[in-house]
Amino acid sequence: MWVSSWDRWLGVLESNICQNPIDLGAQSEASSVRTELWKAYQEEELIWHQKSRVRWLTEGDRNSRFFHCIASVRRRPNSIISINQAGCTITEPALVKQAIFEHFKSAYSNVGSFGVLDMKLDFSKLQSAIKLS
Repeated sequence: MWVSSWDRWLGVLESNICQNPIDLGAQSEASSVRTELWKAYQEEELIWHQKSRVRWLTEGDRNSRFFHCIASVRRRPNSIISINQAGCTITEPALVKQAIFEHFKSAYSNVGSFGVLDMKLDFSKLQSAIKLS
């Protein structure tokens, strides 16, 4: 089976599990489908890797336009050139780094965060379902 088939089947199983969470057979089958889906993803990735190598062999790795395009495309997603903060675009690398740092520092600070303990949730039903299985 291909990735899309496993993915669709997993979606069906997960919706069944949401409707009947105590169905251990569906949970077991979903687990095996997740394993098969992971294998399908790995096989698909291997196929694309092999296809890229075939293209590389036919196009060559000499100092060509093809080589530079491939190298640039691989490098481009790994960099943040600019960032928009409060309606202002920041392009200077040191300021971009500082803006990202400050964003995550404020996002993950304890001040003003809403934690699980603040929700006052009742987990007794979950505990009883775990004891049954």
